[in-house]
Amino acid sequence: NADDLELLPGRQLHLRGAAELESQCSESCDSGGGVGPGCVEAAGDGHGVLGCICKMTMEEKLKIQYGDYEAVLYPEAGGALVTLRKGDVQVFWPCKNAQEAMEAPTRHGLPCLFPPNRIDAGHFVFDGREYQFPMKPNKANNFSHGFLHIRPWKTEKLTENTAVLQYNCDETTDFYPAYPHRFRMEVRYTLTEAGLQQEAQVTNFGTTAMPVGLGWHT
Repeated sequence: NADDLELLPGRQLHLRGAAELESQCSESCDSGGGVGPGCVEAAGDGHGVLGCICKMTMEEKLKIQYGDYEAVLYPEAGGALVTLRKGDVQVFWPCKNAQEAMEAPTRHGLPCLFPPNRIDAGHFVFDGREYQFPMKPNKANNFSHGFLHIRPWKTEKLTENTAVLQYNCDETTDFYPAYPHRFRMEVRYTLTEAGLQQEAQVTNFGTTAMPVGLGWHT
């Protein structure tokens, strides 16, 4: 599911959802500005140019548990919760490690799509401002899945049954020219007797309203 909203300066957006039930890339980009074998592009589907993980170390592995429930997250691999199981029941498509999650980021677990959905030609107008997201040729001619699902997140909090991850965007962020807003995305994953609870909070640190769309691929 996705929600398209307007987030005013200095405000926060809270979203909540619930569901019941180690590797390193050492390749480098070529000198011509293209992508090398260690690169990951736009959810692996060619719908946009979202960056490279060639120099990213993805060895941090988080595990949370409650009763028969267990979940695994890789903060540096898009911050997604990639594994969820109850006993011997595997809920998501199997994922061995962070590198595998990054090679197909929309196949495994719950990648955060920000902004979500498909944006025709990567272009739209919001509050009188034009936005043009980076594109690569594709049959559908759209930009999809957003920016955050292949970028490294940081761990804000970790307990036995809870993990809180954050992504911060400012003027130094690579996609800031296309999406010129300073914001923080925080996602909290909690395992309870009922299963997985997921909460998202977006904070706008800028001086203008920012367009917000948020979804999770499963």
